[in-house]
Amino acid sequence: RIYYDQATSTPYIEQTLRELASGSPTGKVTIIAHSNGGLVTKALLQRLGDAETASLVDKIIFVGVPQSGAPQALGALLFGDKEALPGKPYLPDVLISKQLSRKLAENSPMAYHLMPSSSYFEDVQDPNHSVISFSGTRLYETERTAYGPTLDTTTERDDFLLAREGGRAKPAYADLTVANILNENLISYANETHSSLDAWVPPSSVTLYQVAGWGVDTVSGIDFYDEQKVLGATLGHKQQYRPVFVEDGDGVVPIPSSLMTAAAPNVHNYWVNLKEASSIFSEYDHGNIFEFSALRSAIGEVIQNGTSTSEALLTYQPENLSPRKKLIFYLHSPLTLGIYDDDGNYTGLNEDGSVSEEVPGTTYGEFGDVKYLIAPTGTEYELVLNGQSDGVFSLDIQEQQGNFSTTTTFADVPTTASTTVRLTITNGVADASSLSVDTDGDSKADIEIVPVAGETVQYVPPSSAIEEEEEQSGSSGSMKRSTQATVAVTSPLSVISAPSIVAAVPNVPNPRVLGAEITETEVPHAEASVSDQVLPLNQTASVYNALSPLTEWLKTLLYNIWSVFLNILNFL
Repeated sequence: RIYYDQATSTPYIEQTLRELASGSPTGKVTIIAHSNGGLVTKALLQRLGDAETASLVDKIIFVGVPQSGAPQALGALLFGDKEALPGKPYLPDVLISKQLSRKLAENSPMAYHLMPSSSYFEDVQDPNHSVISFSGTRLYETERTAYGPTLDTTTERDDFLLAREGGRAKPAYADLTVANILNENLISYANETHSSLDAWVPPSSVTLYQVAGWGVDTVSGIDFYDEQKVLGATLGHKQQYRPVFVEDGDGVVPIPSSLMTAAAPNVHNYWVNLKEASSIFSEYDHGNIFEFSALRSAIGEVIQNGTSTSEALLTYQPENLSPRKKLIFYLHSPLTLGIYDDDGNYTGLNEDGSVSEEVPGTTYGEFGDVKYLIAPTGTEYELVLNGQSDGVFSLDIQEQQGNFSTTTTFADVPTTASTTVRLTITNGVADASSLSVDTDGDSKADIEIVPVAGETVQYVPPSSAIEEEEEQSGSSGSMKRSTQATVAVTSPLSVISAPSIVAAVPNVPNPRVLGAEITETEVPHAEASVSDQVLPLNQTASVYNALSPLTEWLKTLLYNIWSVFLNILNFL
């Protein structure tokens, strides 16, 4: 019965705490807090002070609390990620769009105090999972000059959020392709709030139990990169971004934030293996973690006995001994994104704007104007994209297992409102079919593009049509048929080599290989940790890895050499 119908000199939550303590046999209460409730708890106990906290509270149980923030909050502020409110499943519209939710978040304190704080930057010193990274070396040159390839401090974070380096202008309301510029006053508010909350530790007589969820793909940052494009006979690039994930979290809060309060005799750390707890019938993450009945029972033991013998609460971080191979699809386009499994189950965006997640172990999400879908391998999937309007699309497919990930990209493929795109895939690009694009809705492929592991396949519209005339007798007279040859340019991502010939489409003149880029990188794997030890700095199982500065330098050098070579050819 915590409610707010009139102003009082003492907050209702403080009144309720005192009331519960007065009716308790011990004169004290146990506080269980989930998510932002943990920050509210810290603020309440700071208001009371250590002496009164010790007299009113015996135990505090934090479950999935973003104590030092969560990178997903930056997605909400910059691109409206996870903040849109859909309408009813049968309605195509939404109650609050991503554009409107981004505008609301920009001027609301809620998302700001959930941003990664200075404590987060100190605890997570992992260049492979930076809060913000700039793997793009051409279109993000201004940002890289100002900050380097990653943001490493809250000062750099704030400068980027306010675009002080001059790398971007305030985007139009509807433009989700560009990161927003935020509210300076609310950034200051967030810094002051975290400066206070992050310094809080429980009094010695109060025991704090920190429970972190593990095994669910969790946003660890945003990567801003250059997408290669072909413009006539020369290379071009387009600014793009995508979320970066780790499994060291509950789907929202990374483990270092959940376990931020330093180890002490009265501070105990627990992990919940949500990957193992989930099944074909129930999948657990940050939002529904308390639906896991074994966790509820274990917390009950902690309340009564101060400890738990349940296997649901681990005293060490789970180790990915047999990492599962995943497929991750990123779609930049005016199309829906979805997959079907062998049993006809569907996960993805429906044409009416609703979302289905029927395929076991899969996740669909949208990050600004980027749609993404994560699925375990081992099942044959049919990837289906349905056009929503005219334009072009780019599709990234990543196969990731343990410390390795490989990406292939289909870039600049035309689409219309009638387009249907299909591809079948099971374990990775090696067994993927060609990308079949039916642009006019006649159930016949107008474009076929063969994927190449570790490379970008660039669709290039034909410069001329192949005219074929067929003379037919009868009243219909002569009929002229025009067909377009599909041309694709592949850009190798896993090897550096001289230009060579690669057949991208059957029976079509071979395109040239135009560039080089590395996408297969080993990521350090976090060792399992025991209770109350210092947290590991590295996070595990990312599905995208920023390129090293040396690789970027070599790539830029090759790009410049190739550009000069093309210009010489054009001159000759």
